[in-house]
Amino acid sequence: MSFIIDDFNGDADNNNSSSVVDNTTGDGGVSGPSPIDPDNTVMNIRGGDPWSRELFAELSSGGEKVTTVVCYGCEEGHAFSDPGAEGDFEWRYTGGTFDASEFEYFTIDYLEESGPIEPGGVVELYFDGVLAAQSEPLPGEKTFLTLPLLISDDSVSDVTIRVDGVEGLNASIDNAKLVIEPIPSLVFGTPEGDFFDTEVPDEKLFVGDNQKLYTSSGNDEVDVTFAPGDNRIDLGSSDDLLYGGTDNRILAGSGDDALFVGSGGGNNTITGDSGMDQFWLVTDPGALPTEENVVTDFTSGEDVLGFGGVGTEFGFEDLNVIQDGPDTIINAFEQDLARLLRTQASTLSESDFAFA
Repeated sequence: MSFIIDDFNGDADNNNSSSVVDNTTGDGGVSGPSPIDPDNTVMNIRGGDPWSRELFAELSSGGEKVTTVVCYGCEEGHAFSDPGAEGDFEWRYTGGTFDASEFEYFTIDYLEESGPIEPGGVVELYFDGVLAAQSEPLPGEKTFLTLPLLISDDSVSDVTIRVDGVEGLNASIDNAKLVIEPIPSLVFGTPEGDFFDTEVPDEKLFVGDNQKLYTSSGNDEVDVTFAPGDNRIDLGSSDDLLYGGTDNRILAGSGDDALFVGSGGGNNTITGDSGMDQFWLVTDPGALPTEENVVTDFTSGEDVLGFGGVGTEFGFEDLNVIQDGPDTIINAFEQDLARLLRTQASTLSESDFAFA
């Protein structure tokens, strides 16, 4: 079981980003309110009074400013500082109460943004002003933190997530949760048909966040559409169904597999392996992946590239099939949808595509 502190998703009534900027060293920092979505923060739906979020930024040395942001466009909490600046960044939650004694760990994504991140500093969690979890000095790269809780409290009414002591910071946090068990790095399926949906994880705790999943044999179904990504997914043998999301490495294995990668952020690397595989590049033309997906082993005459939700007026003649060095780019709707590695565009024909 997990308990979401904040997934930084947009507020139902206010989708604008919120930020607090401090540009005066030693003034004690500045703070400001930020709307919070009760549908995306479990503290708001476990009963009691509604919770609210407040942002805090403090420039402690160097540079000109530091900024704390809740960005509803990319659904992350940002912490920015100028080169050479050092600051403290906080996301504070108050309003109701909850029982934290049933949880053992605090997990959070620490994400690299544009530009280098200076290593150092820590992520900290506070319950009612008391340190509840603390990381080791942060690396200068993306990482997933699993921190044991230092205290047990059955009535918490004030929660603070803090990032401090990092110079030249340009990073984000996301998916802040309390969990009973640490998230495993490796998850196995069974010889039977398994179902893994990261929105409703079972006792195996496959949440789709920098994990390895081996489903084994059986007709399996895996849905990582809304997962954070950076997973390695091996579907094993049999005829499997996968709904891809963002930044995953997918090995379909033997069998006739259906791989839907037309939603989420894209940037998946997909190997169909043996069998007649379907690579569905589009499922909704109004919600395309933001980055192209890569197919490593498309086999003309055996595999198929699918376009779903396009209607009867869309067909092969609406595609741009472009040779790019040794690879082929599949372009439609004014963007690149897929890169087929080591594939000659001249070998592709209408029979290699499906439209629905």
